[in-house]
Amino acid sequence: MNSWFWITTVLVTFVLVAYSFVKISNSRDWMSAHGRVVSAAIEPIYKNNTQQSVADNSFNYKVDIRYEYSVDGEIFKGHQLSVGLSNVVTNKNDADDLIAKYPPNSPAVIYYDPLSPSQSALIAGKSVPVMGFVMIGLMIITISAVIGFMVKSGILN
Repeated sequence: MNSWFWITTVLVTFVLVAYSFVKISNSRDWMSAHGRVVSAAIEPIYKNNTQQSVADNSFNYKVDIRYEYSVDGEIFKGHQLSVGLSNVVTNKNDADDLIAKYPPNSPAVIYYDPLSPSQSALIAGKSVPVMGFVMIGLMIITISAVIGFMVKSGILN
């Protein structure tokens, strides 16, 4: 494959990761509201492109936790687990833990964007350690540098 493919891939990945980081970082300033979990379910998603057998973890799990909350007397509904991330987990135990933490009809703290209260999540950026951002950023820079070196040295043409 030519070097432009790799450069484009790195740039697109960088933009997507940066966008998620910005969303997560902005959620650090979100307000919290008392809410209620309405429903909670796990949906297995078969990974059809895997060569593993069904018994060998060939599923991802969509965690669907629906909740409602009130801001200034207005009721909002949401289903986002974490800001900037998908509701799909790769480990069944992680999915089970989330369902156990947020069972139906239980109270929950909901985080919402004060500028747009309909934007919400159960887990806000306050819960994500800053060091995680630094480590992922360094990882992206390292991968970009390695690909840049490979392109300059002629390994990727």
